[in-house]
Amino acid sequence: MHLEVEEDRGVKVMLVDDLSDDMALSLFKERLSPVLGRCPVFLILDLKEANFINSLGIGTLVSLLRRINEGGGRLVLESPRDNVRQLFRVLGLDRIFLITKTRDESYASMGCPGSICE
Repeated sequence: MHLEVEEDRGVKVMLVDDLSDDMALSLFKERLSPVLGRCPVFLILDLKEANFINSLGIGTLVSLLRRINEGGGRLVLESPRDNVRQLFRVLGLDRIFLITKTRDESYASMGCPGSICE
């Protein structure tokens, strides 16, 4: 399971390959916990390897989005596979999440202040 958090240009980047069961979601939350301790948080979740996201995964992402937005940060979902992108579209979540296709689009959509994203 890929859940390492890296930092690039002041933005946290996490490659996520599984948000489909309790164990994966527990590990996801555990790895994000230190990142969320500082505000604002600018986070890209790279979903190119995620085959499926269950309802608990969706709920976790919505909670994460709310927490990051309240702290003045930004969350971007990058490169989701077609079936995951379709799930977000069907649920209407494509209207509340920033969803991009490339890393350059992700950085551009961040709207980061100061030296972040430069």
